[in-house]
Amino acid sequence: IPGYRAVMTGQTGVLVPPGDVAALAAAVSALSADEPRRRALGEAARRLAIERYSWDDIGRRLATIYEGLVAAARDAA
Repeated sequence: IPGYRAVMTGQTGVLVPPGDVAALAAAVSALSADEPRRRALGEAARRLAIERYSWDDIGRRLATIYEGLVAAARDAA
């Protein structure tokens, strides 16, 4: 899924080429055998999600956008 490439890093997950069943199987197998890496990836992904996609952060960004739109509408009037 293209959106994953924009969000995921090497510290938050494992990317495999689309349609490459062997690469997917190898990645799943490697992760299933490496609990410390799974934990590290999960913890990093959680931090990233909280930093970028928490509702508090989304709300602040939306408020900034709306405030800018209101100011632009006032200036145009």
